[in-house]
Amino acid sequence: MIFVDTSCWIAASTRKDAHHHEALRLVRGTDALLVTTNHVRGETWTFLSRRHGHSPALAFLDSTSRALRLRIEFVSRELEDEAWRWLRDRDEREYSFVDATSFAVMRSLRIREALAFDSDCGQQHRATGGGTLARVDPTGQAAGRREAHERPRQRNVTEYPRCDRDWSYSRMCPTTSRPE
Repeated sequence: MIFVDTSCWIAASTRKDAHHHEALRLVRGTDALLVTTNHVRGETWTFLSRRHGHSPALAFLDSTSRALRLRIEFVSRELEDEAWRWLRDRDEREYSFVDATSFAVMRSLRIREALAFDSDCGQQHRATGGGTLARVDPTGQAAGRREAHERPRQRNVTEYPRCDRDWSYSRMCPTTSRPE
């Protein structure tokens, strides 16, 4: 299983995004079951709807509803509680609630790989790099990366780097632009 983060969905859904083709290649080019959450799906819908309009958001919703290799995991009350506990212990970086629930779901399902492009927001964190699968320990500690076609190097890795982002929808990663 591979977790798909909001940043990957946005890149895959936005033709002018710098990572659009790479995101599509990664999402379509794996035989693994892709997993995302209802929170990630909602966050992606909101971003696409506010930045690009109703049609791109609806296209995203329809494509994720039809996808055969995609499992949408609904965040339970227990996982939300775990996410809040996790956030309380982390004041060195800003993580969103959606990040924390994603990590909780990844821990519960023992998912160690994620598709994400957050590192391109220019933060000083170790980048996952475009076109890679981030090796993760969903505790949020730094891990490493591998090309999508490579075998995993190790099992116990420790960080999933994220870029701090303002989800007020007025400022987003500069690589995300309006679709054609």
